[in-house]
Amino acid sequence: MSRRRKSPIENPAIEVFVDREEPKRTFEDAVFSIPKDNCNLRTWYGVGGQGKTALARELFRLSSAEIEPSYTHIRRAMLDLHGRSKTDPEQLLVWIRNAFAKSGLSFPAFDLAFAIMWEQTRGEEPFPKLEKPWLHRTREILSDNSSDTIMFSRELLEEFAETIPGLGFLAKRGTRWAFDKSRKAWLEHSRQYLKVLYKNGELIPDYEISDLMPWILAQDMNHHIKTNPNERFVLFIDEYESVFDGAGMGMRWQENKFDSHMRSFVAETNGILALFFSREKLPWENDPDWADVLKGHQHLLGGLSDFDANDWLMKIPVNDSSLRKAMIDGARETTEKEDAIYPLMLDLQVAHWQKVGERATAEDFQVTATSFQGRLEVLVRRLLRDYPKPVEEALSYLSIPLRFDEKTFQFIVQEYNLPLSFNDFSDLKDLSIVTEAEDGWLSLHRAVADTIVQSFNAGTLDKGQTSLHKYFEERATPEQIIDVNDDTLSSFKEAARLRLQENLNGYVGWLKDKQTKISAAAKHKFLESIWQEALQTCLSNFSESHIDVAVCYNHLAETYDGQGKYEAAEPLYLKSLEIMKQLIGEEHMDTATGYKNLAENLRHRGKYEAAEPLYLKSLETMKQLIGEEHSDTATCINYLADNYRAQGKYEKAAPFYKKSLEIKKRILGEEHADIAICYNNIASILTARGKLEDATPLYKKSLNILERALGEEHPHVATSCNNLAGNLTARGKYKDATSLHQRCLEIYERVLGVEHPHTATCYLNLAYNFQAQADYQMAEVWYQKSLALRERLLNKDHPDVAVCYQLWASSMRAQGKYEAAEPLYQRALNINKRAFGEDNLKVAISYSDLASCLSNLEKYEDALKLYQYGIKICIRVLGEKYLQTAIMYNNLSGVLSELKHDEEAYKYAVRSYQIVLEIFGTESIWHGRTLIQKAIAEHKLGKSETAIKTISESINYLEIYEPLKGNWLKKARDAEKRILGG
Repeated sequence: MSRRRKSPIENPAIEVFVDREEPKRTFEDAVFSIPKDNCNLRTWYGVGGQGKTALARELFRLSSAEIEPSYTHIRRAMLDLHGRSKTDPEQLLVWIRNAFAKSGLSFPAFDLAFAIMWEQTRGEEPFPKLEKPWLHRTREILSDNSSDTIMFSRELLEEFAETIPGLGFLAKRGTRWAFDKSRKAWLEHSRQYLKVLYKNGELIPDYEISDLMPWILAQDMNHHIKTNPNERFVLFIDEYESVFDGAGMGMRWQENKFDSHMRSFVAETNGILALFFSREKLPWENDPDWADVLKGHQHLLGGLSDFDANDWLMKIPVNDSSLRKAMIDGARETTEKEDAIYPLMLDLQVAHWQKVGERATAEDFQVTATSFQGRLEVLVRRLLRDYPKPVEEALSYLSIPLRFDEKTFQFIVQEYNLPLSFNDFSDLKDLSIVTEAEDGWLSLHRAVADTIVQSFNAGTLDKGQTSLHKYFEERATPEQIIDVNDDTLSSFKEAARLRLQENLNGYVGWLKDKQTKISAAAKHKFLESIWQEALQTCLSNFSESHIDVAVCYNHLAETYDGQGKYEAAEPLYLKSLEIMKQLIGEEHMDTATGYKNLAENLRHRGKYEAAEPLYLKSLETMKQLIGEEHSDTATCINYLADNYRAQGKYEKAAPFYKKSLEIKKRILGEEHADIAICYNNIASILTARGKLEDATPLYKKSLNILERALGEEHPHVATSCNNLAGNLTARGKYKDATSLHQRCLEIYERVLGVEHPHTATCYLNLAYNFQAQADYQMAEVWYQKSLALRERLLNKDHPDVAVCYQLWASSMRAQGKYEAAEPLYQRALNINKRAFGEDNLKVAISYSDLASCLSNLEKYEDALKLYQYGIKICIRVLGEKYLQTAIMYNNLSGVLSELKHDEEAYKYAVRSYQIVLEIFGTESIWHGRTLIQKAIAEHKLGKSETAIKTISESINYLEIYEPLKGNWLKKARDAEKRILGG
C-alpha cells in the first residue's frame, strides 16, 4: 500500500475528486433505472490522469444512504483492482462476495459450493478469508468446543446429506467443517443450487465446477432480491483494463477466465448495476450478447469543465479568483478558451501553487505553449524547478525507468555526482508525482515521466538509458541461481525494457542469454510475460518467418512446459522448429535444441515413442557440432535416458545416465545442480532394480547439492525430497519419508501451484506413504486427488494416470478388497497397452499386477495366462536375468502351486531364486522373498527337510533386510507353520 503523502494542504489535488456534474447525473439516472430481473452496465474510460479512480470513489461516497437518503434502496460494493493479481479467477468471486457481505448480504449457497470446489481442487491451500462467514474450516478458525457452531456430524449428514450432497463430500475430505448454529436454516436455501454440482450422484469435473461458481454467487444475490424486491445492487469496479494485461499472448481483446467470470456473474445477477472504470472501453461491446446493453453507455472521461475545475480549486482552497483563473487557463489542453481542462495538468498547477505559497501571482501559472505536449512540458519543468537542482536532476534520470527503488536512487547520485545524501530518498516518496508500490519500488506519474524523457536532448537521453540499462542488467545477473530473488526479477524487467528501447535488433538474443539463471531458478510464470511481450513485439516488426520469432516461440513454450502447460507448449515448439529448419537448417545448435525441447514436451505427455527419434536426432547433431564432451550434449543424453526410464527400459537407461554424469563431472565439477540430477537419476535406476540401500546415499547426495546450488525453495529440491522420501518409504522409514513429502508438497504448491503435474506426483507418493503405514483412508484421499489432477492436466490416457490406478489398486489389495482392485488394475493395463503397445515392461507389470489380483480372487486359470503374457514380454524386452522377470516367475510358481502343477511350480520358484541370486547375491530383500515360494514348492513335492531349511534361511534374511520386519516376514512365518505342520 502506498504511504500517506505529506502536504501543507488538507487534500492533495491528485487524490481529490474533481467534481463532475455529467458523470454524477449519468450515475443517478442509472441507479434509479436498475431492472429487477436483469442487469445494467455503465463504463467511464479515458487515459491516465483523468481522475477515473477519484470518480469511482466519489460516486461510491455520494451513494451512501447517510449522505443521500434516496439511495437507501441500494447495496453497494467497491472492487478496486489496483495492484491485485488477476491470475486466479476464483479470487475475483471472493472479492465480490466479500465486498457485498460488508453491505449485509449473505452467501450460503456460494460459500458451501466454494468450499466443495476448494477441497476438490486446492484442499491443501489455506481457505480464503470470507467476510461474515457462516461456514468454517475448523482446523483454521474454531476449536471443537465452540458453543456457537455445529460440526459436520453423522447426525447432520443423515438430516441433510440426501438433499445437500455437498455436506457428505466435505465430511469425507479429511478437513473438519462447521457452521454457525444461527445459520442452519440457510442450508435449505442452498440445496437447490448445489445440486448442479452433481451428475448421476458424482461430483462434476473440476473445470465445470469453476464455470458454475459465478452463477451460484449470482443465485445468492437473486435470492436476496426475491426476498427484498425493492432493493438493488451497485458494483463499482476500478482499473478494469488490468484484467486484460497479458491475456492470451498479450492480446488485450482476447477473453480470459478472469473476465469471463465477471461476465457470467453480471449476466446472471438480477437487479445489479455494474460500473466499470477503465483506460479503455469495455470490449464486451464486441459481443452480440452485450452490444445492446452497452450501446450509448460507455462514456469517455475527458477534460474538466471550467465550472468543475473552479469548484474544485475553491475546495482546496485556492481563495484568490485571479489565481484560480490563471491555474485553470494554464491547465487547458491548448490555449483555446473553450478547451477542456486536463486533470493532470491542473494537479501540476496545484503542486506548483503549494511550493510558491503566499507569494504566488497569476503570472506564476501562465502557460504560453500552444500544443498539449508543449504545455504539459512547461508545467512539468516548472514543477521540477520548485525542487533543488540536484533533486530535479535525480527525478529527470529516474523518469527513464518505469520503476525505481532506493538502490537505483543511490546509483543515480553516484553516477552523476549529485550533491545529495542517500537519506534524501525518503523525501522522494512524499512528492505528489511519485507513487510507492507494495514492494517498496517507486514510480513517477507516467505522463509526467514521459514528458521529462521527451524533453531530454538525444545525447543525454542515450547516456541515461545506457547507464541505467547496464545498471539494471548487473542487478539482474546474480552469480548463482540460488541468488535469484524478487529484486532480480524487478531489475530484469527494467533492464529488458531499456534494452528494447535501444534497438529491437539483437534484443531477443540478449533476452535469451540474460534469462538463463532466472529460467534455471524456475521463475517460469515471470518469464512467460517477458517472452509474450517479446513475441508480440517481433511479430509487429518482423515477418513470422524471422529467426527472432522462432526463438520467442521456443522460449515461450519453455515457460509453459515449466508450468506444466504441456498442451499449450507443443504448437509453439512446432512453429519454432519449422522456422528454424527453414532459415538455419537441420545442422545448427538452435535446431538441435528445438528437437530436444519438443522431445521433452512429448515425454512429459507420455508420448515416449514419438519423443525417442527426436532425442536421437538432437543428440547426433550436438555431437557433430559441439562434441560429446559438452554440457549440452550430456544434458541431451540424460533426457534420452529419462525417456527410456519412463518406459521401464531401465537397462537401456542406465548406461546413458552413467555417461551423462561422467561428462558433467569433468566439465562442471561436483557442486553443480546438473550433477545432483545425474545422481538422482542413477539412484532411480538402483531403486527400480531393488537396490534400495545403495540408492539412498545417492538421493541424499543429490538433495544436499541442490540445496546448496539452488536454495531450499526450488522445484528441483522438492523433486529430490520426493524421490528420497519414496526410497525411505520403501525401506520402512515412514516418519522420515512423511516429513520429506510434506516439504516437497509445500514447495510445489508455493512455487509451481496446485495445478501442476509435479504436485499430482507428490500427492501420489504421499498416498503410497500412507498406504505403507496401513492408513488406507488417508491413502485413498490422496490417490483420488492425484488421479483427478493428472486426468485434468495430462488426459485420461496418460501413462502417469495408469500409475495412479495401479497404486490405488495395490492399496485395495492390501486391505483385502480384491473385487474393488480388479477394475483399477484393468484400467491401468488398458492405458499402458494404448500408450506403449504390447512389448513394454510397464505393460508386463500391468499384466502381473492384474494376475496377482485375480489370484487373490482364486481365478487361477485367468491369472496363469496373464503371468505368462507378462513373462514373455519381460524376456523379449529385457532378457530373463532381470528382477521383474524373477518376480513374475515367483508369482507364477504360486499360481501353479494352487493349480497343483507342483513340478512346474518348483521349476519356476527355483529359477526366480537363481536370477535374484545372480543379480543381488544373498544380501537383499529379494533373496529372502524368493526363498519363501521355493520352500513352499519344495514342501509340495515332499522335500520336507529341504523346505524347512529353505524357509528358515528366508526368515533369517528377512529379519535382517525386510523394513520394519513387515509383510513378507509374516508370509515366511506363515509358510513355516504350514511346512512344519505337514
